[in-house]
Amino acid sequence: MAMERPDHLLEAAAKRFALYGFRRTVLDDVARDAGMAKGSIYLHAASKEDLFLQVVQREQQLMGEAAREAAAGHEDPRRAMEAIVWRMLPWLDERPLMGRLMTGDPELGTGPELAGRVAETCHSERHVYAVIGEEVNRGVAMGLFRPDTLPEGAVTLVISLFHIHLHNKRQRFIELDSTVFIRELLRILFEGIQKREGEPA
Repeated sequence: MAMERPDHLLEAAAKRFALYGFRRTVLDDVARDAGMAKGSIYLHAASKEDLFLQVVQREQQLMGEAAREAAAGHEDPRRAMEAIVWRMLPWLDERPLMGRLMTGDPELGTGPELAGRVAETCHSERHVYAVIGEEVNRGVAMGLFRPDTLPEGAVTLVISLFHIHLHNKRQRFIELDSTVFIRELLRILFEGIQKREGEPA
């Protein structure tokens, strides 16, 4: 049974996987970056696939924690959701592995089987998706959002803003500052789910 893994190992592995992809990452290189002896990595992970899954789970947890920190202190859920978006964009730039996973980057080299295992091990309660959904529900409860607003739909739209940012950074398909574009899409989102005057609760 694998020992509890040190965070510096997962940090080193996350950087390697983000830079070289799954297939081209060599575990001995990860161990060296983490300051560990060759082969000792197997005390913490049964295989490269196991290490990759541990890394993804940690990245999802860190992403959710960053989103929750960004939302904290905002009484208005709209401001909380905006804060999440503006925190997540640089976070995804700082930690590119999650961005590559979110956009399905084929050069990451996970293949369909490992990609499926990644989806199965996603701890959604710790993920940014859940944090956004909580803010949507809070907006409905406060009477700010329409009572028929589905958290899943609003979450999908917000996550699409992350995709726009990631794809535009890589391919520049929007010939303007993407933050201007994202700010306008946020305005449209809030306008669409805002509760109208006289609308029943």
